[in-house]
Amino acid sequence: MVVTLSDVTERTITSSENPLIKRLSRLQSRRYRDASGRYLIEGSREIARAIEAGVPIRRAIVASGVLDPHTGRVIEMLDVSIERVSVPPNLFGSRLSRRGNPDGVLVEALAVSRSLEQIVLPKDPLVLVAESVEKPGNLGGMLRTADAAGVDAVIVADEATDLVNPNVIRASQGSVFAVNPVAAGIDETLEFLEAHRVQVVALTPEAPRPLWDVDLTGGTAILVGSEDKGLSTKSRKVVVQAAIPMTGAADSLNVSVAAGIALYEAVRQRTQ
Repeated sequence: MVVTLSDVTERTITSSENPLIKRLSRLQSRRYRDASGRYLIEGSREIARAIEAGVPIRRAIVASGVLDPHTGRVIEMLDVSIERVSVPPNLFGSRLSRRGNPDGVLVEALAVSRSLEQIVLPKDPLVLVAESVEKPGNLGGMLRTADAAGVDAVIVADEATDLVNPNVIRASQGSVFAVNPVAAGIDETLEFLEAHRVQVVALTPEAPRPLWDVDLTGGTAILVGSEDKGLSTKSRKVVVQAAIPMTGAADSLNVSVAAGIALYEAVRQRTQ
């Protein structure tokens, strides 16, 4: 199916000086995202997953022309009450998009924060805890893997983390909306897990015990640290520390890769 803009838009903007275009372009800045409580989601896949997760969307912006079938289907998924705005492709690419080859659609969404108290854990949950992971690409990659592994909760143990950073959204391919992570301090995170009787398994290369020797079949939280500093002193005091064995010259793994290995080891143990 081919959808034309005349089918899906209600308003056209052609000037880069338009107040709406200026405001939307400022959402590339975290400072403005935090102040406004709004952010942009770009890409058909990412928008579709946001819609499926019930993310509150206020406006859709589409590059004028003919939409491909994927983009057309995403536009059709939007509630009819959501405003559609058409802009020229050059304006979309230069002022709104962060991608080298944009597919011509993005939406403006409202940021909704969650707290630890809103997490409902099942029996024997599998949780991922990411402590002070600085790089948005690594965080997004972990969220995508956590989604694929079917984790029950993701906690980002750093309240300063920007969960709606465009690079987090893109690297997760929209899985950030599916897993709906919570940002919290490391102290309250560890207290929350202890209160729910969830063992915390901290990954660190210095641990004498390999990950494969740890029982991950009960309630378990996999804890990974920052890329350059690793786990904090507080995190190292958790009961269980485990290492992913390495036999080559490398003395560490990318944090997203390490998290993926640990989560799927837990999945393997739980499905045997």
